[in-house]
Amino acid sequence: MGGEETEPGYPIHTHDVLIIGAGLTGLRAAIETVDAGLDTAVISKVHPLRSHSVAAQGGMNAALGNAQAGDSWEDHAFDTVKGSDYLADQDAVELMCKNAPGAVIELEHFGTVFSRFPDGKIAQRPFGGVMFPRTCYAADRTGHNILHTLYEQLVGREKSGRITFYEEFFVTSLVKAGDPAAENGSGRNERCVGCTCINLADRTLHGFSCRALLLATGGFGRLFTRSTNALINTGDGASLALRAGVPLKDMEFVQFHPTTLYGTNILITEGARGEGGYLLNNKNERFMEKYAPKSMELAPRDIVARSIQQEIDEGRGFDDKYVLLDLRHLGKDKIMERLPGIRLISLDFAGVDPIEAPIPVQPGQHYSMGGIAVGNNLATELPGLYAAGECSCVSVHGANRLGGNSLLETVVFGKIAGQEISRAFYFSSSGARVRAGDKKAEDNKVGDKIAVLDKLSEDSGRINQLLARD
Repeated sequence: MGGEETEPGYPIHTHDVLIIGAGLTGLRAAIETVDAGLDTAVISKVHPLRSHSVAAQGGMNAALGNAQAGDSWEDHAFDTVKGSDYLADQDAVELMCKNAPGAVIELEHFGTVFSRFPDGKIAQRPFGGVMFPRTCYAADRTGHNILHTLYEQLVGREKSGRITFYEEFFVTSLVKAGDPAAENGSGRNERCVGCTCINLADRTLHGFSCRALLLATGGFGRLFTRSTNALINTGDGASLALRAGVPLKDMEFVQFHPTTLYGTNILITEGARGEGGYLLNNKNERFMEKYAPKSMELAPRDIVARSIQQEIDEGRGFDDKYVLLDLRHLGKDKIMERLPGIRLISLDFAGVDPIEAPIPVQPGQHYSMGGIAVGNNLATELPGLYAAGECSCVSVHGANRLGGNSLLETVVFGKIAGQEISRAFYFSSSGARVRAGDKKAEDNKVGDKIAVLDKLSEDSGRINQLLARD
């Protein structure tokens, strides 16, 4: 943890790969880079198991056809593109949907405990805006289950000596090296060579030097008053990239989840409606019949959220603030089996037992479709810098994300990011040739550390001034 102590007194840590963010995307990428033999560091401002991925409830989409025969990746792709208001990049959608079944099976082999049908197959529930029930789930704690699984996988790899976790480290800036004015055959000659951090435990500044850096920092929901996002979701990755001169894309596309718990805006999973829950206004009407008579409560999220808000704005909400989500008709056994977490949330934060009474819900910010502009290989315009997961924009979601596609995006593109970083590392002078004694690459490593030190010196005054505000 101490790193290499430098003359100005800043610890410098050197790794092949830095991954900023320890949610599902970051952990899945780390598995790939560690298995490829790269010295990998995961930097997170919270313990990995407190990452916001742990709060994902409903499930992960894949065309397994376990609930209804006939589903295919093509149908999954069609639903995704249609749900995006036809603004998703269709080649990226194809990539995600083709890899979905394999991703679910791989997670199961890693140890994820998915819910099962009586015949032993992975259970799938219906979500909004789709033709088939294709959302694989672990009750209503799917993100929790997958995050623990991936973290366990990496803990098991610690004996290799190729994975290091830096918990409660806050990244303050990205570090670039090279001549920004120079051009080479592939574009800019500048590259990302590391980052600077504050160790939150003791407020010391640290520098990190690397050959490739992946941003996997999640969304920016806490910019909004009402959000399902954890307090840590403050858009750090987008800010870091933008300040490093890397463009953002589609930032106007923000999703509002239809059902967040009134008062706290904790997520009430779409799975509650997928299991058969009703939305009711103050006239006890299932009002979605007016807005989406065929799909009712399982219309795409943007439609359901706007419909709820319209009911509230036109005076048909309760106290002009919320509507009700009624699960009582599902019965105690089904609620306890499929939605136990939702029951506990409702009891603990609203004093409502959904077995006995409806849950008060209102729309709240939930997901950022836009983010750091990347291609299908998750590389940004800045060589050496990658981004994946919610902080990135591939773009597989367009203007509206389908429920169940977020967890899928994290593991599919997290894996691809790890593979692309490993491939680029071994097929450039910064990889295998370094181990063979490539003098130019060794000189680059020295130059990278100097760039990190320069950035630390530049940042120290500003950061110390901010810390002094306490």
